[in-house]
Amino acid sequence: MDQPELYYSSDNVFAEILVTGNGITQPWPSPVWILDLVYSGEVEFNSVALVSAGFWRLSHNHSFARSIRAGKGGHGEFLSIGLHENTYADRIFPEAEVTGAITTAMTYSIIKIVSSLKHDREKFGKNIWINCYVQLLINQLDISILSKRNYSCGEYKSVFYSISSLTKISDAFPSPRELARQTGMSQSRFQKICLELYGQSAQKIIQHLKMRQACSAILKDRKTISKTSSELGYRHSPNFITAFRNHFCITPMEAVQYTAK
Repeated sequence: MDQPELYYSSDNVFAEILVTGNGITQPWPSPVWILDLVYSGEVEFNSVALVSAGFWRLSHNHSFARSIRAGKGGHGEFLSIGLHENTYADRIFPEAEVTGAITTAMTYSIIKIVSSLKHDREKFGKNIWINCYVQLLINQLDISILSKRNYSCGEYKSVFYSISSLTKISDAFPSPRELARQTGMSQSRFQKICLELYGQSAQKIIQHLKMRQACSAILKDRKTISKTSSELGYRHSPNFITAFRNHFCITPMEAVQYTAK
């Protein structure tokens, strides 16, 4: 069997991701409230509570460790967050266990936390990101929301990582159709999920990143407008200039002249 992947954040937040058929023992330094979010498969906690994909459970763990196993099918992906006493003093936790459905907004927070945990970042910066999204995730809990997400967490993750990969591009950007093809989705489905996660289309995100890259190339790297236009995939410089002006309300040349003052 594959071994579980374990990730830890700060002293106040402990997060784990498990994709395995094996059981594990999850240690905690003290009895804590634990928020479990299962986003794929099923996960069994302490041989009693079975949580299915698309749902979260907030419960109090009285011991210093608990056993966790994947549910039926031997597969489960989850995020566990320990909420220590007074860590989130503005949140009043109930005395009994509560559960709810994972919404699209919560899915985005979960993916951001998992992404931050997996990235090779310097510890201080990593914990800042994790704690910010944990706080957001806690505020997104709402037991009155019973409707499930429109798409699977796997699809949300595919779109998230596809869009995130765009930030590493320094030349011609792919089209939304090409991005969708990379995920194995239809362009229509990719666009709908993108709108749910980001509140804007893939084309608008690409355009924003293109213009950010253009601004850096022209103002920081001092590249010519013609070269920048070509590197970003524009066949004609006038089209690039128009796009730049529509985005920043000034032309590339005006931007250069303004920063030279």
